[in-house]
Amino acid sequence: MIAALCASLALISCNKDDKDEKEVTLETPENVENAKKVVFTEELVLPNDTETAVSSIEFTETNRAIIVKKKLIAKADTEDGTEVVVTTYTFSGGVYNVVGFGTVTISGGNVTVKTTGTSDSVTAPATVTSGTVSGNNDLFRAWKVANIGVKVTGQSNDKSKTVNFSMDWAHGNLDEIAAYINENVVSIPEEIKGYNVKEIQFTKNGTFVITFSGADMENSIFPARVSTMNSNSATP
Repeated sequence: MIAALCASLALISCNKDDKDEKEVTLETPENVENAKKVVFTEELVLPNDTETAVSSIEFTETNRAIIVKKKLIAKADTEDGTEVVVTTYTFSGGVYNVVGFGTVTISGGNVTVKTTGTSDSVTAPATVTSGTVSGNNDLFRAWKVANIGVKVTGQSNDKSKTVNFSMDWAHGNLDEIAAYINENVVSIPEEIKGYNVKEIQFTKNGTFVITFSGADMENSIFPARVSTMNSNSATP
């Protein structure tokens, strides 16, 4: 195995209009007041979904909706049992309108979800949080990936050579990056293949999420990977 495989991301904020690299002023994201994280007391089973149940929905500062689902039936022993998708939302009249998903209404400790294409709604108890992480507010937004730099160090799988390789790519296509490294440098795990990194986000509710594939965030739902940041502070 490779001793270390590190990737660095060059990022562009979705709210960055000033291209002066010396003095950059980031506008306040449009949905700071509406950014909330909903964690259901028990996974929410939707009327039109027999395969998954919703564990949480997070509405970010920059109009992203992060939906975490639990698979009701795992297809393989190796699956972690969760599915994460990212889409966008608008907020009007106390209702979150989530593209490709439906509407979400928060009323105290209860949350009502009505999915697209159905007339039925489901209401369930949930914990709702807002702004639990302290730190630099400029960090909490969606960032588009401009390029990826990869550094590979260590020994090849068969111990035949020492690897010390680094290179930058002007995109986030891990499929293409993995193919180049496998052909020209050393074999790397297959798990890195098949992903095209489009965007990362840090939220004030302590979530770090990577969104894959799809150039137009306004019209689609995209697969993602999500983890939790330090709950006390976040530093760019």
